[in-house]
Amino acid sequence: MKLKLILSALCLTFITSTAAAQEASCCKDKTATPKKECVSCKADSAGIKAKGSCCKKEKANCKHEGSCAKAMKSCCKKDSANSKEMSSCCKKKGSCGKAEAQCGKPVKPCFKGMNPVLESLKTRRAVRTYSDSVPEKCVIAKVVEAGTYAPTGMGKQSPIIVAITNKEVRDRVAKLNAQVAGRDGDPFYGAPVVLVVLADKSVPTYLYDGSLVMGNLLNAAHAVGLSSCWIHRAKEVFDTAEGKALLKEWGIEGDYEGIGNCIIGYNSQDTDPQPAPRKADYVHYVE
Repeated sequence: MKLKLILSALCLTFITSTAAAQEASCCKDKTATPKKECVSCKADSAGIKAKGSCCKKEKANCKHEGSCAKAMKSCCKKDSANSKEMSSCCKKKGSCGKAEAQCGKPVKPCFKGMNPVLESLKTRRAVRTYSDSVPEKCVIAKVVEAGTYAPTGMGKQSPIIVAITNKEVRDRVAKLNAQVAGRDGDPFYGAPVVLVVLADKSVPTYLYDGSLVMGNLLNAAHAVGLSSCWIHRAKEVFDTAEGKALLKEWGIEGDYEGIGNCIIGYNSQDTDPQPAPRKADYVHYVE
C-alpha cells in the first residue's frame, strides 16, 4: 500500500514538472498555438510593448509639432520688406495648427535700425531758395502720383491736383498770390513747379483730404531728391474772378476750394535749413 502511494506521488510530481516544462517551452515558442494560455499572456505583453512604442511615436510627433510651431513662429517674426514673402510664410499649412495660429497673429519685435521712409519724414524741410532748373517730367509725375494716394474721407478722393510747369501760367498764379498777400516779390521763391491742390467742397472732409494730399506731395518731393514748401492763399486766389477764370481755362468745373500750393524744385543752396528742436510736450502718452 505504501509502495502504491509513493509511486502515485512520484508520478504526480513527474506530470506536474513535465506540464510546467511544456508551459515554459510554450511561452518561449513564438509559433505556439493561440489556444495555449501562455500565448495569450505573451500577446498581452506584446500589446503593452506595442502600445509603449506607439506612445513613443506619439511623443515624437508632439515634439515635431512643437519644433514646427517654433520654426513657423520664427519665420513669421522675420521683418521682411517683401510683404508677399511674409504672406506666403504665414499661409504655409502643415500638421502644426499652433504654428498657423501664430502666423495669424505674428508677434513683431520692437523696430530697430534705420527705415528709409521714417528717415525721409524726419529730414524733410521747407525750402525757400530755388534754382530755375526744372525737374524732369517723370520725377514730377512720381511726386504727383504719391499725392493721389493720400487717405481721404470714406475714400471719396475729393481733392484734385493741378501740376503747373508752364512758366507763363506759373507766373500768373504767383502774381495773384502776391496780390492777395499785399506784397511784391515772388511768393513761390523762384520754384519752377507749382502743384495746386483744390478739393470739392460738397464732400464734408474736403479740407482734411486736401491737406493730406499736400502732406504726401511735400514728403514725396523730398523722397525723390527735390525741395518743397507749402505756400498758402490758394483759397483766396481761386475765390477771385481771375482765379475762377483760370480754373475754367484748365477745364475744372464744380465747387472747388483752394487748399494749398506745393512748390517743388531744386534747392539753390548747398544744404537744407536745420530743423527746430521738437518741443518737450509734443507727445502725450495715455497708457
